[in-house]
Amino acid sequence: MPPETRVLYNADCPICDAEICHYARYTGARDIPVRYDDLNTDARLEWGIDPETAARRLHVLHGNELHVGLDAFRILWWQMPRYRPLAWLTGLPGVYHVASATYDKLLAPWLFHRHLKRKQKHPAGPRQTTDQPPLAPLTLILSHPTKKETSMHDAPIIAQKSPIPVEVEAGKSYFWCACGQSSKQPFCDGSHKDTGFTPVKYTAEDSKKVFFCGCKHSANQPTCDGTHSKLG
Repeated sequence: MPPETRVLYNADCPICDAEICHYARYTGARDIPVRYDDLNTDARLEWGIDPETAARRLHVLHGNELHVGLDAFRILWWQMPRYRPLAWLTGLPGVYHVASATYDKLLAPWLFHRHLKRKQKHPAGPRQTTDQPPLAPLTLILSHPTKKETSMHDAPIIAQKSPIPVEVEAGKSYFWCACGQSSKQPFCDGSHKDTGFTPVKYTAEDSKKVFFCGCKHSANQPTCDGTHSKLG
């Protein structure tokens, strides 16, 4: 089995979060062992990197070797078959120089500047655990377990055969229970550990009532699509 790859990224950065969440869905769906740590949480402490340094560049740990910046992206891309051509292309001598300079001189400083502005506008301490999967405090562990573990729960447990209405707050993130075992439905309480399921992140764009899926079989997870009415 290939070694686990760990990614330290800034989930408070909309651009960074969107990209990393895309990679997380890709690696999770293919059992590629990649762990994603949000630098704004206490998961960063395991890296031994201060907040400012962590926010300046992407950091990836692979095979006990730390990679930063473009090198970090290339290591992450190499883990994903779809993105290996990009990793190869950006490794060519001329392309690498231009891509690295663009990231280090333009993109990374711009993202870091936006990060500082957000911090000034909305100062806050370490993110609270209320909206995060509690058994992995403030850390997104999005690699799947072994086939032996997943075979224990090939299908999620039906929590209830009706949607679960929740008044959500704009800008707030919620983690929907995908395994059906949480005692805090419709949200995760960490019961998915060793089941092969991972919670689904939902970020509210507006303050409104959202009908979350209670049967865990919706094709439009985490919200209800009516599938519960077709279950036996």
